[in-house]
Amino acid sequence: MYSFKTMAPETEGAAPALAIVTTPENLERVSDAPWLISDLAGKLGVREFVMGGERFGFGGVGVVSEVSDEEAVVTLTMPPQKVEEADLLEATATIHAVCNVLNLVQKSNRWMPEPPLAVATQVSRRTHGEHLGHTMRVDVAFNLIRAVAEAKKAGILGELVEHTEQGLKVFDNYFYPRSVGASVNAIFRDTDDLHLTSYGAAGLDTVGPEGSPRMMIGHNIDRPTQQITLLAGVASMGEWLSEAQLST
Repeated sequence: MYSFKTMAPETEGAAPALAIVTTPENLERVSDAPWLISDLAGKLGVREFVMGGERFGFGGVGVVSEVSDEEAVVTLTMPPQKVEEADLLEATATIHAVCNVLNLVQKSNRWMPEPPLAVATQVSRRTHGEHLGHTMRVDVAFNLIRAVAEAKKAGILGELVEHTEQGLKVFDNYFYPRSVGASVNAIFRDTDDLHLTSYGAAGLDTVGPEGSPRMMIGHNIDRPTQQITLLAGVASMGEWLSEAQLST
């Protein structure tokens, strides 16, 4: 259905990127949702949604590469350091559009595969204190919960934690270079208890009954930088579990 992956910079000081992996057909579905696109553009004051050629998203913020007829990758490279956080709105609004439309498509078409990590975001210019208000929720599918349990049983849960934290740190260090990654961590207390934390005590924490598919709820996510950093952690977690060929 869709997933995320991180792209670390090749040189020191260069910008990292967050990529959305889906299909060309799904990108068409997003662009065919004018009700959402026009609503976001009006509320946020972002540039027109672009769909065509190598560009995708608000202001053409994403670069599209079609790996095959079955896969398309939208790469969102982070803007230069020390820019206004509002400059990230086009990226977070594009992520919001993709995830929310495809989540609706999947729910109405049960034959479609459920993403292991279904992300739902909100993007708003309403302030929380002095910053933009962002919220996020991640529905963790049971197969991913089972994969984490298998990693723990195999004695490799520490590798998952390390990989997830590295994904968080790449973006945290870029957005907040003075923090040197000290403000981020990933904690897996047991198979159903996952916690990701980024700069400013923003985080994702699991809720819901033990032993069932869980939901990770965001808290203190005031800034687009925090939302993107936490998404990078989610992406890194999914990437590692897929590469380890566990039950995802």
